[in-house]
Amino acid sequence: MLFNSSVFAIFFALVFIGYWSLRGPKSQNILLLVASMVFYGWWDVRFLPLIYLSVVIDYTAGLKISAAREGGGRGRGWLITSIVTNLSVLGYFKYCNFFISNLEPVWEAFGWNPGTLNIILPMGISFYTFQTMSYTIDVYRGKCPPCRSMLLFATYVSFFPQLVAGPIERATSLMPQLMKARKLTASTIRVSLLLILLGYLKKVLIADNLALVVDSAFGRIQNGFEVSGGDMLVGVYAFAFQLYCDFSGYSDIALGVAGLLGVRLMVNFKQPLLACSVTDFWRRWHISLSLWLRDYLYIPLGGSRKGQGRTYINLMATMLIGGLWHGASWVFVVWGGIHGSALALERVLGIGNSGTQPSGVRRLVGWVWTFHVFVFSMCFFRADSLASSMKVLATVAGISELPRAWPTSLLFIGIALILLVDLPYRRNKNHDYRVAIANSPLLIALTMGAFAYGLLLIPPGTVTRFIYFQF
Repeated sequence: MLFNSSVFAIFFALVFIGYWSLRGPKSQNILLLVASMVFYGWWDVRFLPLIYLSVVIDYTAGLKISAAREGGGRGRGWLITSIVTNLSVLGYFKYCNFFISNLEPVWEAFGWNPGTLNIILPMGISFYTFQTMSYTIDVYRGKCPPCRSMLLFATYVSFFPQLVAGPIERATSLMPQLMKARKLTASTIRVSLLLILLGYLKKVLIADNLALVVDSAFGRIQNGFEVSGGDMLVGVYAFAFQLYCDFSGYSDIALGVAGLLGVRLMVNFKQPLLACSVTDFWRRWHISLSLWLRDYLYIPLGGSRKGQGRTYINLMATMLIGGLWHGASWVFVVWGGIHGSALALERVLGIGNSGTQPSGVRRLVGWVWTFHVFVFSMCFFRADSLASSMKVLATVAGISELPRAWPTSLLFIGIALILLVDLPYRRNKNHDYRVAIANSPLLIALTMGAFAYGLLLIPPGTVTRFIYFQF
């Protein structure tokens, strides 16, 4: 069930009415759990047991770890059980064929050809797996009390506004909200509706139109046709903006839908395309994943506490795993390696330190560097193979003619709309993103215009998936 579909609009209207007609958090959580099962099962009901396998394993592990700590132990075995189970399920569905194909020479040496398995990737498995793992790790570390209600824990794991593509919420933030009575104020309704409309603007008006340019350029490359260097360059830039609007649009809708249910999710984007270092970019882009990788991977590996050499290794390892998290392909590993290398280089040069703000020419140079690391690394993110990625870069490098008018026009219109969307937050950068958009008459007018555009100009039944649903 997609956020940008009429089915979801009907579904959420029914949930909203039923939810606020109930009294008490327990009754509301029961409805949320049922609604989440319908929401996820609408895509493929066969994969519902996977989510609730994680629920049962991690709920039990949390209780057992807590009991072991109370008895003077640590509960390490239960933590390992939780991590191994979650990673095994994720590994089978997402990476099994990747490893089979890459170990083909080994199989051939033993005279065996296993081929590839017919495995369907469950939607959102990377997101809810990381979310449940963070809970058991936090219980083990003593940062989170164990949840003693299966209903509460299942609602936390499968909360439908952020189930499929995040943000990846911590139990210490989301679970307390699900435990207490929730309120819905006029201000919350206003901000939540604006967030939903803003997400709709980003997805339908910007991302889906830029997709025409992106699919044309990358599609021709991947199908073996020639593309001019100018058109390919426009396609590469267009994909960067398409991805930003597609994913941040989803996140805005998730925040708005959760807000209408009285739940406050974390902001997942803070103008990442205006970052002046790759280090700062990762403080602004997909923030919930960045924090997860920092807290549960980079710091446990040693972070920056074990000397410079080890720090660079930890940065690279974290980003390579972060790349592989996105997909079972070498293109994602290369993408992670590019960002890991950029982060290490900036650390060597002392760039992007927290609290330091470059100004003037240094700020401009930093922005150009950061933006183009993002843009050209995304060639690997979008292309279907390493060969296609390299062909894209070679085509761009050999520019000999200007791009055609229509893709260039769409790109500039998209950029202009993004700047208008981001301007209110830029002017209110000391405030919460939600406050900034709620206080912007310009953004209110834009979101209403996008809504009218969607109702009047988009053919009925035209629904496109969000890019991050494939992860």
